[in-house]
Order: sequence, then structure tokens, then C-alpha cells
Amino acid sequence: MIDVKGLTFRYSRNAPDVLKGISFRSEENTVISILGPNGTGKTTFLKCMCGVQPPTSGTIQVDGEDIGSLSARELSRRIAFVPQSVPVSRLSVFDTVLLGRKPYFELGPTREDIDKVSEVIGGLDMSHLALKYVDQISGGEYQKTQIARAIVQEPSVLVLDEPANNLDIANQHLTMQMIMGAVKSRGMCTIMTMHDINLALHYSDRFLFLNRGVVEAFGGPEIITPELIKRVYGIDTEVIEHRGLPLVVPAESIKYKSDKMTDYTPVKKMMTEKMIRLYCSDLHGKAELCPECQDMLDRSFTLLDHCIHKEEGWPCDTCPDCCFKGRNREMLDKVGAHTKQWMAEHPEEAASMMPPSR
Repeated sequence: MIDVKGLTFRYSRNAPDVLKGISFRSEENTVISILGPNGTGKTTFLKCMCGVQPPTSGTIQVDGEDIGSLSARELSRRIAFVPQSVPVSRLSVFDTVLLGRKPYFELGPTREDIDKVSEVIGGLDMSHLALKYVDQISGGEYQKTQIARAIVQEPSVLVLDEPANNLDIANQHLTMQMIMGAVKSRGMCTIMTMHDINLALHYSDRFLFLNRGVVEAFGGPEIITPELIKRVYGIDTEVIEHRGLPLVVPAESIKYKSDKMTDYTPVKKMMTEKMIRLYCSDLHGKAELCPECQDMLDRSFTLLDHCIHKEEGWPCDTCPDCCFKGRNREMLDKVGAHTKQWMAEHPEEAASMMPPSR
């Protein structure tokens, strides 16, 4: 069982809240999908629940214990986390999955640990990959490997950030069915972020919609209505019933939300984060954001949230001077130059990231 009360998070003392007073409770044998537009805080929310990023305020309890009071070993036995991306190592698929048993090791893996790994790998139809190195398999196969690692960890709470990412439609359903089997057979609570509402509806018991860092709605399939989708995503849809489940179908004409420029902010944040991550990867050689680039991202999000002179949704020429001074301003100019070069080299991908012209 997991109980979240008043969870609030911000990246730095002067930064705006990314998450604002989130509360919900879930029992075992339950699958919860976290849904919402890009940049609304879904991944940050998962990282807070796993102890990767301590919340600014609020509490998170698993089986009645505050996760902040648990050791790393104890926390790993209660919560397993599969992020969107995990650095590739020179390990076999079997050994990578076996790492999920590490919280239970004393001197090393036992026969029971090895049998559990074999069982999960077989259940995910991955036995033919067991002895391959993970840098020799596809992105979708690597995603399944990470999910298998989390399942053999046998936690009370399984946390997945977009588990169907990089998977074809057959493997999406095979993986989701494996997750459901693990939940029901082991009594786990599963919390996962999803972008495909209809896939979530097929496999989830409860749904939590985040919008700009707050809970817009939480409940069963009955909460999913055209009005809710409009509030959260800004598009017109129909919700029809198919074999007893609601199915969300986009309306013929889909447009970005109204004419309020601030409604473009999630799109700008998604593009800004991509450009800063590209800059950090190319210039600093970092798979994850270094502290300097993370600060750049935080300042950029603050600017996008609070610039009051926006034209066409972009910050004006004046407000960047409030968030970026001295060395920070120099870095902003470097990121800008790197972004222009990238957009010139990748015009089609750059155009697809831009919001539609008014």
C-alpha cells in the first residue's frame, strides 16, 4: 500500500513548484496510470515517490513506513523503479535482470535468485536474449530487460516511467500483460506514467491526471470524459464504449488550446529540455544533466512560467536578463548557438517540435 499526502516539489529554493500538494492512496493489487501532457511533472512525481528526488514537503508512506526513514536496501525491497532511459552497460541480459535481486544478496546470488530471474525472463519471452549483451539488443528489448529487473526485485510498489516506450504494439501488450501478472500474483501496487490513454484504460484500475503540477482528477474509468480530456490536453475528443471499456477518440478538428499564450508553455518546456539535454550530451559528454545544465533547465522553466511580456508564447528579449546573469548568461548564449546549429542540421525534426502558427 502507498499513501501520498501533500507532496510538493521544486528544484531550488527560488524556483516555482513543479508539483503542488499531490495526495492519493492506493492498495495492493492495483495498477495506477499517471496521465497528463508533457512537462506537467509526471516523471518528477515518480522520482519523488522512489526517493530519487526528496520532496520539498509532504509525506510518502509504503506499507505504513515513511520512505525517508528507510535505508537504501530497505527502500529497494519496497519500491522498484524503471526510468525512461537507463545507461547501457556491458552486461548480459540475464545478469542485468539478476541485479534486481541485489537487495536480497548476502554473499551473492542464490539458486532461488537465479530461478526467479529465469522465470521472469521466460514470462517476457526473452529467453533467447538471456546471454546476449545489452548493448547488442534493440531499444525495445532493453526496455523489457529493465522491466524484468524491476519485477524480480519483488517490491511492494512497482514504479514505471512509460513502460510501453520503444515497444511495438505486440510487445506493448505482452509487456503490460506481464506487468499485470506480476501485480496480481505478487500483490504489488503498480504506478506508471503513460501517454497512451487507451492503452492505460485497457490495463489500469485507477487514473491520476496531472495538469501543471496539480491533480486534475483521480479515480476509475468513470472519470475519463471529454470535458476532462479538454481541460488536461486542450483537445476535443469523444469517449465511446468498446467492449465495456471507454475509448478516447480525437474529434475531427484538433487544435492547440484557445488563444492564451501561456497554454503553449508545456510545448516550450519540452523543446527547451530537449535542447539543453542535447547541449549537455554533446558538449559535456553527460548521459544525465550535469548540475550546471540542470540549473540552466530550472532557470529556463522559471522564465517560461513567469515572463509577462510573451509574444507568440515565447519569452521576450528583456526577461532573460532577470534569470540569467554573468556566467549563466554566457551559458544561455552557448545553448542558443548550439540549438540554432542543431535546428539547421535537423530542419524536419525541429519543425515537428514547434507549436502551430496562429
